[in-house]
Amino acid sequence: MSGAYSPTNPAVRTVYYRVNDSQGAFTAATGSGPFTAALSGLAVGFTTVSLFAVDAMEGTSINTAGGGAGGSSSMIGAPTVFAFTVVAPPVISTASPLTGGTVGVPYSQTITTTGGAGVLSYSVSAGALPVGLTLSSVGVLSGAPTASIVAAFTVTVTDSSGGSGNQALALTIGPGAQGSLTVNAASNTVAFGATTTLSTTGGSGSGLVSFASNSANCAIVGSTLTAAAVGSCIVTATKAADVNYLVATGTVQVTVAATVPNAPTSVVATRGNASVSVAFIAPVSNGGIAISGYTATCGTQSSSGAASPIVVSNLSNGTVVTCTVIATNAVGDSVPSIPSNSVTPATVPGAPTINGAVPGNTTATIAFAAPTSAGGVPIIDYTLSCTPGAG
Repeated sequence: MSGAYSPTNPAVRTVYYRVNDSQGAFTAATGSGPFTAALSGLAVGFTTVSLFAVDAMEGTSINTAGGGAGGSSSMIGAPTVFAFTVVAPPVISTASPLTGGTVGVPYSQTITTTGGAGVLSYSVSAGALPVGLTLSSVGVLSGAPTASIVAAFTVTVTDSSGGSGNQALALTIGPGAQGSLTVNAASNTVAFGATTTLSTTGGSGSGLVSFASNSANCAIVGSTLTAAAVGSCIVTATKAADVNYLVATGTVQVTVAATVPNAPTSVVATRGNASVSVAFIAPVSNGGIAISGYTATCGTQSSSGAASPIVVSNLSNGTVVTCTVIATNAVGDSVPSIPSNSVTPATVPGAPTINGAVPGNTTATIAFAAPTSAGGVPIIDYTLSCTPGAG
């Protein structure tokens, strides 16, 4: 440490000082007013400095009776004694690494110091604190970190006398919990065979989101859910961890509801006598529950059955019809199928009426009348059979 002394008496030519009376001879201060002295190697504790002024700077001996050095200079006034306490320089006692923190979680730690005089002031003198944290002048490191990092920095403490100390510190900020992750379905009730789109809100960070179902009732590809079986499922969304955040999950329940079946396909009509036999293929989708039966309609007549084919009766021979089929389950009826081929119910024609026969040489000419009923379709041919007889 150093000090300056400015005597008011103009006769003072020099100043001598001595640290503690037990430390031997006086030493001349430097300068010509003010006079300065640098003190070093002082022990921690209570210290005194004795000063006296002389009117000449001759010699180095001290006349304890009041005379000056070499007997030619004299002491001016009585010695002045200054008393002060020497303290140790400030030393940061907080050990490194510091207690770790977590992204998004409030953090606080006080840097402690031993020694130093008066008010201590702290600052970061090298490196950088984790983003979101600050160091106050009183040594409190606090805030809410926003990124995962292993930070290295140096803290300097300075006391009122100008003494200072440094400490290199490390602080690890680990990934934190994400915000609440909410799972959304465009529709929470989905008809069997239909689809809905899945999405999420909330969470934190840049991790990718994936979806999974706890049941085969729901089939998920990417963010599209297909209702695969009647019932329900729990969809779990998982947002992956990244450098700053841990994994987050959320759930939503989706109900798969039964619906009407699809329409039967490949309908083929085959004519009969005042009837049509209707064949078909069962629909690809039964709506999620068993089909209870089918109804075939040809013209104005309908018939029901449990499977293909179904015969529709009470039709008019000779009247062209097409046929459709619907499937039925507990929810209701499907839409009608694509119409079948056109078909005309019919039967064999009635017998012709023979009006007469004219014999010839190994021949006979037969006259007849067409039958009263052609069976519903035009007669395309006649066949005559003759049986030998008497006469």
